[in-house]
Amino acid sequence: MTEDPLLGYAEISARTGIAVKTLRNYRAGGTKTPFPEPDDLTFPDRPRWHWTTIATWLDARPGAGVGGGRPRKTS
Repeated sequence: MTEDPLLGYAEISARTGIAVKTLRNYRAGGTKTPFPEPDDLTFPDRPRWHWTTIATWLDARPGAGVGGGRPRKTS
């Protein structure tokens, strides 16, 4: 059986390449795909998520996947 560890902002940042500050901003709101609620709030100032929760959120984000994001100018 594969483990699904609980991850904090630093671990999520290391796995996704998204800056910790950006992750905190996503959680604060204002994105098209809201950041998921924490899976663990044992310590309210240190929320943690299971990797599967984050992976599901990443897949649902606009522009997710290869070549996502805004197209480049050609002229």
